[in-house]
Amino acid sequence: MTYCATSDTIAGKGTQRGYFVNEHPNGDRDYGTFEGKVTTTDNGAASVEGSWQLTGGTGMFTRIKGNGAFKARMTSPVDVEGSWTGSYDLSAGNLPA
Repeated sequence: MTYCATSDTIAGKGTQRGYFVNEHPNGDRDYGTFEGKVTTTDNGAASVEGSWQLTGGTGMFTRIKGNGAFKARMTSPVDVEGSWTGSYDLSAGNLPA
C-alpha cells in the first residue's frame, strides 16, 4: 500500500485527508481516498481515525466498490502502524465496460 496524506492540525488536533493505492501481485491496482481526525501528543506521536472509500482500479479491480474505517498510529516520522476494516465488491470487476 502506498498513500499520500496532508494533515492540518492546531493545538494537537485536526484532520487528515489523502489518497491510497494498493498494488496486487499481478500488477492490478485498486485506489481510493480517506479522511480522518488527527490527535498528536507532546512528544510528536500522532494517531488518526477515520473512513476510507475505494474510487476505482485497474484490471480485475476496474469496477471495485467499497468503504470502511481505519486507525493509524505514527510510530516515527517514517513508520505507521494501522488497521483497515470494511468491505468491497468485485462482482462486476471482470465484466466489459
